[in-house]
Amino acid sequence: MPLRHPGTANFSVDANLNRVVQGNLKGKVNILRTVAGIRLPVRCYTYYGIPVGSCEYQNICSQMQSAVPFVNINWLVWVHLMLTHGQSVTCPLTIPEGNYNVESKSADIPDFSSSFSWLGMGNFDIDMSVTDDIGEVGCYSIKLSLQPK
Repeated sequence: MPLRHPGTANFSVDANLNRVVQGNLKGKVNILRTVAGIRLPVRCYTYYGIPVGSCEYQNICSQMQSAVPFVNINWLVWVHLMLTHGQSVTCPLTIPEGNYNVESKSADIPDFSSSFSWLGMGNFDIDMSVTDDIGEVGCYSIKLSLQPK
């Protein structure tokens, strides 16, 4: 079932950290978009000073803090995870090993018809990797479909 925009998406997060995550978090995101059988990469764009798309993120923590007005749900989930586990939400991060989960949260999906209309529909394959000052933290793959209402 595709995610429709504008609308609401429900999600859960369950992460098990096998070691302490500390320092500056860096990330790399690769997005492939398929529409009408044509599969193309989504390049990196800057939106209000925030990188969006297939980008390398040099400081995820500070970028999430600056993105609060635009992608509020990401920072709220992070704050929820940290506060419920008694952790600081300041940069640079120190997150102890353990299990972290957020169940049944919802996020508003904005209307892409104005600023990112070309990204408002299609099937997306998203691959992400995250590292900290020690090394690799994790890799994630997400598949989703977006359609306008």
